[in-house]
Amino acid sequence: MLFAAFPLALLPDFGGGEMILILLVVLMLFGGDKMPQLAKSLGKSIREFRKAASHVEQEIKRAIDEVPDTPSIQTVIRNAIEDNKKPKPAPAPPESSSSPTDATAPATPVTTPAPLTAAAAETALTPPPEVAAHLPPSSTPPAPLAPSPPTPPPAGPA
Repeated sequence: MLFAAFPLALLPDFGGGEMILILLVVLMLFGGDKMPQLAKSLGKSIREFRKAASHVEQEIKRAIDEVPDTPSIQTVIRNAIEDNKKPKPAPAPPESSSSPTDATAPATPVTTPAPLTAAAAETALTPPPEVAAHLPPSSTPPAPLAPSPPTPPPAGPA
């Protein structure tokens, strides 16, 4: 019958009378000698809760401060374009010396680069990771490379 007289909906509106009634019930349940210990343990638990909450807040702030800023895609592209526009220094001409060993040295043969393999071409065509992260996935496959010449069958006993 006591619960019907005090519905739970009234609990958020504590007044002076309700507080005194609650304190009297607690005093009757725990007794006068246990009240200081109860208040002390309640104070400790509130203090620990506040300490843990402030510690979590400090950790979150520290984690936010440690995250490095990532450049936007526009900044990365703009920097790449500016780097490509910069004039490249001309290669220095070989120093001519009057030593007889250089004059008799054979000329270095000029070699042509080998054709790209499919794996090397794929690597050459992929953008850097900081750019690729901002690009949408490609819906069309890349154009195939020129077919390599067929390899002759191995010569063996017939």
